[in-house]
Amino acid sequence: MQLKQIPINQIDDPERDLREWSDEALEQLAGSVAAMGVKIATIVRSDGNGRYERVAGKGRVLAAKQAGQEKVPAVVIQATDEEALLLSITENMPRREMSAFEIGQAMRWLIEDFSYSKTEAGRLWNIEASTVDAYLAVANFYDKPEIANFGADTEIPKKASVMQFKATGPLRPWPAKRVDVLKTAVERDLTIRETEGVAKALASGKRPKTTAKKKSKDEWKTPAVADLITAMDKWLKDYRNISTTAAIGKMSPEAVAFVLRRCELRYGQLAGVIEELKALAPESE
Repeated sequence: MQLKQIPINQIDDPERDLREWSDEALEQLAGSVAAMGVKIATIVRSDGNGRYERVAGKGRVLAAKQAGQEKVPAVVIQATDEEALLLSITENMPRREMSAFEIGQAMRWLIEDFSYSKTEAGRLWNIEASTVDAYLAVANFYDKPEIANFGADTEIPKKASVMQFKATGPLRPWPAKRVDVLKTAVERDLTIRETEGVAKALASGKRPKTTAKKKSKDEWKTPAVADLITAMDKWLKDYRNISTTAAIGKMSPEAVAFVLRRCELRYGQLAGVIEELKALAPESE
């Protein structure tokens, strides 16, 4: 295992690429990288011919490239295909909630490529074997040629929960309509019953009714929300300055790496929340 600076143009995507990144999330992370640099090394494995395959750290590589950087810090490891996939899964699990699509995709790779049983694959997420099929169905759905042609239009539908996906079952014969309903379910945060109601209405030719609505901007125009935005702006500045504080210089390299890693993650998340709040609660009409 060795740590080195590797040119981004020498890092290839893996065959089994787990993480889905939206343009919005990537833009937020790129802002963090531009402000603080890439503090957490990505993980790669060498092909022995001067090129590397990314194992973990997709967002860091893409964000660094978007921020105009030519190299990223990377740990070079030796790993089999199975070990590389498992490392990618375990790297993502503590950081965020994986979508049903991502879980189903990873389960399918484990089962089809590495002969895992459904029990063994489900155990990684504490999912019962009897429920694994539901996640596999999500992953398999997006492999359909008529769905693949949607391209970026599937970005939001892929965030739907496994229960929301099951609720759209009545639209099985109409994959394109199913994608549209999943997008609506995510954007409007529909309950399972509401999602099923929309799907059944479309399947029967009726006009669907959706009751869930986003909150009006007027509901966010309060002094409390304005105060929260001010406080969060201060927190954001604190995150930007964390790497230059005197305390950092007194910590062990391992502790510094841990702190900066957490800060990099939280910086992007916090910046996104602040922008959303500002959009919902403008200072003036």
